[in-house]
Amino acid sequence: WLKPPDENRACLVTTIFGLYLSPGMACPAPLAPYATAGDTLDSLTGVLRSQLLDVIKVQSPRQAGLIEELLAMSKRANAADAGDPDAQQLLFELSRHIDAFPPEDLVVLADAFSMMLTLENIAEDTHIKRIADELNDPDVLVKRSAECVGSLLKGGERSEATAPEAIAVALQQMDIDFVFTAHPTQVMRRGRLSKCQEIRAIMHRLSVPGLTNGERQSLLQKLQYQVHMCWRTDSLRRKPPSPQEEQRALMSYIPESIFPAVPVLLRHLNATLARAGLPELPLTSSPFRFSSWMGGDRDGNPNITAAVTREAVLTNRITAVTLYLEAVQQLMSDFSMLEATSEFDLLVEASSKRLEGRFGDDEAIARMRRGRGYSQFFAPNPANEPYRKMLAEVRDRLWETKESLYRWLNHGNQMPAELARKPTASSLHSRHYLGPYTSKGELLEPLLAIRASLVDCGDTLVADGPLSDLIRQVACFGLALTSLDIRQESTRHSDAMQAITEYLGLGAYSEWPEEQKVQFLEGELASRRPLIPSEIMAEVRQPYGQVEEQPLLSAEVHEVLTTFATIAELPFDSLGSYVISMARSASDVLCVRLLQREFGVREPMLRVAPLFETLCNLQSAPAALRTLFESKPYREQHMVGSVQEVMIGYSDSGKDAGRLAAAWAQYEAQEKLLNIAAQYGVDLVFFHGRGGTIGRGGGPVQEALRSQPAGSIQKGRMRVTIQGETIERQFGEADSACRTLDTYISSMLGAELCRPAGVKPEWRTMMKKFQVASCKAYRDVVFQDPRFNAYFREVTPSAKLGCANMGSRPAKDKAVDSVESIRAIPWVFAWSQTRFNLPVWLGVGEALASATADPAKLAVLQDMYNNFMFFRSLIDLLAMVFAKSNPNIAKLYDAGLATSDELRALSAELGANFLATRAAVLSLAGLEAPSIEGDGSWLKQKFDARNVYITPLNIMQVRCLRQLRKAAELDTLRQQQQLDDALLLTVKGIAAGLQNTG
Repeated sequence: WLKPPDENRACLVTTIFGLYLSPGMACPAPLAPYATAGDTLDSLTGVLRSQLLDVIKVQSPRQAGLIEELLAMSKRANAADAGDPDAQQLLFELSRHIDAFPPEDLVVLADAFSMMLTLENIAEDTHIKRIADELNDPDVLVKRSAECVGSLLKGGERSEATAPEAIAVALQQMDIDFVFTAHPTQVMRRGRLSKCQEIRAIMHRLSVPGLTNGERQSLLQKLQYQVHMCWRTDSLRRKPPSPQEEQRALMSYIPESIFPAVPVLLRHLNATLARAGLPELPLTSSPFRFSSWMGGDRDGNPNITAAVTREAVLTNRITAVTLYLEAVQQLMSDFSMLEATSEFDLLVEASSKRLEGRFGDDEAIARMRRGRGYSQFFAPNPANEPYRKMLAEVRDRLWETKESLYRWLNHGNQMPAELARKPTASSLHSRHYLGPYTSKGELLEPLLAIRASLVDCGDTLVADGPLSDLIRQVACFGLALTSLDIRQESTRHSDAMQAITEYLGLGAYSEWPEEQKVQFLEGELASRRPLIPSEIMAEVRQPYGQVEEQPLLSAEVHEVLTTFATIAELPFDSLGSYVISMARSASDVLCVRLLQREFGVREPMLRVAPLFETLCNLQSAPAALRTLFESKPYREQHMVGSVQEVMIGYSDSGKDAGRLAAAWAQYEAQEKLLNIAAQYGVDLVFFHGRGGTIGRGGGPVQEALRSQPAGSIQKGRMRVTIQGETIERQFGEADSACRTLDTYISSMLGAELCRPAGVKPEWRTMMKKFQVASCKAYRDVVFQDPRFNAYFREVTPSAKLGCANMGSRPAKDKAVDSVESIRAIPWVFAWSQTRFNLPVWLGVGEALASATADPAKLAVLQDMYNNFMFFRSLIDLLAMVFAKSNPNIAKLYDAGLATSDELRALSAELGANFLATRAAVLSLAGLEAPSIEGDGSWLKQKFDARNVYITPLNIMQVRCLRQLRKAAELDTLRQQQQLDDALLLTVKGIAAGLQNTG
């Protein structure tokens, strides 16, 4: 079912792996080295597929035979050209064959095909890593950054050479904030995901040349074991994850891949800069940092409470301290050197005195350390081990930091006094033992002192090893590990302020016009007296419903205000931005700022980021920002460093207006916001709320950043969301984390230093016409056509996506049966499952048609594609979506699930629209985009291979949906449960094959 390897290929891998892994076979002869990087993806896939089939054969030979039969039929169906009339017939034959299987077989078949696609992803990752390994390039981990730096220094046809000083400054001030969100788009259970990560690691180790036969045999046995365990693990979540479980899933990526990747990446980046004659990045600077919404994103999620937020912050800090404690203990074991500088000896002497003053003599210190469970180095180290003596105090203080955090987490709401201590300017010169660390500066100080002494004593090689790695990690992650953003919907703050104003007899805040709201909030921000009365404060500080009298606040308002009270009690470095979703006006920002002050959030308080997400809100954003900057109290007292963060929403605007109209609204909004900020001397930091799919603003990083408006990246600052399955794909292992970080660094560098050409007036006019035409065409179908709601409900698995239990947040905003009520993620997810991807392309064809018929307009269009990076990126991403789409598969959903002639008529109309839009997009791309559907395309080869597995899953999904909607015809409840399971397995498998959900 995959192309056989050429005769010249070194294909012993597949052959011998298959023999060895068959039950009962003896140990093979020594294996030949792996084949070359360029031609072994099929072999890697074959290895893993044969492993899985061997396991299934042991469990059920009959069902294993069905899997192989389906694979052969699917290969024939997918080999036919999509436009060939026989292609649809072959799909219907495959469909009839699948319809004959009993429900119990469907569960096994869906799980097997789903897992084969997961294994395909692992094989592809292994193949990519092997290519990188075989390049033997010293810049391989920072290949994109090295190429970008070289290109900037050299210049090109369209740009002059960039001064080395400009590149150095851009790198040193770069600040990319990766924000991991809890959006429910990770379909795989953690239990199976962890096993897949182990399979990937084994495959990587198997690709190392020079393994002995014994080493290879051991790895193969481990591979067989993990595949078997993975197959026998339930791949379905039987209940939604809690917010704490979502956070723990994220936390597993940081210690396993991101934390070790950061110093490796920075070390290679510095080596690349040195080879290019550029200054290295300072040891304590990092071009990126990490934040999270997990435990802080309460928009539409009633499971996120103030208690959950507090727990998320403290567990993050415990994880950070645990990682540092392990690293310091390893350094103590390594650093037995006796020579140090005289300055460092004085610091060691001061450390000894502090410990003696706090714990007593050497015997008392040894008892203390044994009681803490250290593995070694109990008594104070001798004078000829100065570095160990210094590190011992660091270890003691880290241990106490961890214990204090655990005590806070488990036994009290108030921050322990020892953690509330203000950081000292220099803890190394203090006469008193300071206990737990309260800032990353305090932790960096002794590490930097050790490094300086090592360098001065000629031990630079040692200084540049694990010690420097730890310094880089502390500089990047701090004591917080990740900063937690708080997100809440704008009307929830208005409701809270209304409860306050009504209690004070000031009227109904929510009913005031915007001008009155701004005037009131400005007056309160300028005033020194508190606004919130003590009665409300007292109620907020108690659990809801525990006051004796009638509550003054509703449960919803109580939770909003309790969140602000909790923020005030948490360590400031653990908190990031306060994001206001569905922001509409300046009063949204001023209200949150005032509530922070009222509850005593320490200065400079959380920065407040309005999130503009619908088409209307994006278009009104410039006016809202101008009003905000006109506010003197806000600009002078509440805008730190004249920097304002603004979040751009990609998901809801796309669902609201269609991808093309939304994309132009996002572009124009950023342009206008930049102009307004410049007028007031304010720097804007854009926070891009991109999803994993193109329908939600996703796509290649380079394309996304190069297509931004000129000047949108200021001083190297940007925030971007990393969501769901994208976290696993980009940060699932150390190598992929390095590639992701390298891609962002190079893309940011190029975007800031290579400013795009200005937007020609005729381009802008054309885009405005496209926006109007595409938005109207999109809304006419999605919101105006009376058939559409029923069509969406019937021909997609949207109603069942919530049963996949992907996240703690509900899939719908409200219990209303309409497109408006469904969230953007399941909206995009549902259409990607059917391979129709309607939210991405609907409306585009009508827009392009308005220009392609006129030769003059067509010339402008071609000019835009060739020279306007925003437009080119948009068209190329649409072409990529069409490469992933399959109208013949979509027809199976329509034929099998649409229940009326009206809906079938709508299906035919949309199908014709799809074909016309695809033809227009590919025609516009022309020869400039040969990789879209050309025979030599990597993308096409990739999906040709995956379609063999995805197509049967699509057909199974249609069959399950059809039968489940006729539940009365099922013989037993057990059959219904089997069909439910099979359906959810197809959802997960299709998502794995397409490598996206929402």
